[in-house]
Amino acid sequence: QKKEQKKREQLLGSIKKGDKVVTIGGIHGVIASVGKSKVTLTVSENVKMDFEVAAISRFLDQTKQDAAAKE
Repeated sequence: QKKEQKKREQLLGSIKKGDKVVTIGGIHGVIASVGKSKVTLTVSENVKMDFEVAAISRFLDQTKQDAAAKE
């Protein structure tokens, strides 16, 4: 469990503007901005939604997902 938790923390620590992600609720989007505790996702043209950083489940780009898991 600690190993999985560490991977998750690394994933959340590596998100940045422009990353394609999926939230825990299944919403796909592109990171528009990242704050200390919230991220803004662009989910459609002219549609942005705010989420807690912890709501990010995974990256859509498998290379980025694998890199975050290795760190």
